Amino acid sequence: MDHTQSRRLLLNFALLLLVVGLGAFVWWQSNAQHKAPETLLGLGKADVTRVTIAHHPGTAKPEFMLLEKQAGKWKMLVPEKFDVDSNKLAQLLTLLDETVEASYDATGKDLKQYGLAPANVALSFNNETLLLGAENPVSHTRYFLHGGKIKLASEAVYGLLTGGVEEWRQAPQ
Repeated sequence: MDHTQSRRLLLNFALLLLVVGLGAFVWWQSNAQHKAPETLLGLGKADVTRVTIAHHPGTAKPEFMLLEKQAGKWKMLVPEKFDVDSNKLAQLLTLLDETVEASYDATGKDLKQYGLAPANVALSFNNETLLLGAENPVSHTRYFLHGGKIKLASEAVYGLLTGGVEEWRQAPQ
């Protein structure tokens, strides 16, 4: 075998190794378990049957709203009883899908600087409570406190949560 043939054989072998390596990499990537992004609570919309909204939690006179799913329909039970606007509830439940962009251990942190002590609003889905804090001025995400962690996530419900009872009332049809 002359020098040219041995170089071709070596080149073909190297290319074969490259193709096998790329194939193995593609197979591994397609079969690898993709970790789902962290959400604020890890609850699905279908899992939620009770929502509590507390204005000024931790004060002497917090104001509560209690919404509950009954026979497939959402009702406000406290402070008044009526059918809840399904569009408003759907907007609220979008919070469950929001991805956590950053998470920090709350131990030893000054919660006041995050707008979490005192928080203006506490929101509970079933028995999982989130405190809603200030908006981050750089990322325009909101600080949340849950399970001893300060979490940053996007949200589009703060205005709804800070509004009054009438915002939740289903319009007459």
